[in-house]
Amino acid sequence: MMPIVDIFADIVAEVRKAYDPTSLEQPYYMHGHPVEIATILSEKDASNTYKFKKYPVICLFQDFDEDWSHSSVECKGLNIAIITETKAEYETAERYQDTFKNELYPLFNLLLQKIKSSKHLNMTADQITFVKTDRLYWGRNEQLIINDFIDAIEISRLNLIFSNQCQI
Repeated sequence: MMPIVDIFADIVAEVRKAYDPTSLEQPYYMHGHPVEIATILSEKDASNTYKFKKYPVICLFQDFDEDWSHSSVECKGLNIAIITETKAEYETAERYQDTFKNELYPLFNLLLQKIKSSKHLNMTADQITFVKTDRLYWGRNEQLIINDFIDAIEISRLNLIFSNQCQI
């Protein structure tokens, strides 16, 4: 079976084709421990090439469990964040208008659409469950410390079943 992180790389590539068809760069994709992701995002600031290639980003946070059976792999409790830059001076209403409605919600909807239509999925779309949280002022909190001013949509407790018949 293809590793879950690679399945999500494929899903984000499909989101990218729909979201940014001209340059095919955004949204970016990262996976790993939240501290590692925050560190990598901070390190990109030191690079003239990568400091402007950080956001929007879709992050698959690790670690997660995989329950294997003969025909499928069930992942319970996946945690994903869709993160974008915002302005420090924005108040909540401005954040919803400029970052959530214009950028994060369209990415969220595309991501869900591409997850539901993934060739790797071994369940129906209506069986997919998760919790969605709008994260305002998310740059500095107890989970993810990023020095940028960011807003995010967090998708937690995402439960997916993948076919384990897919080859690497």
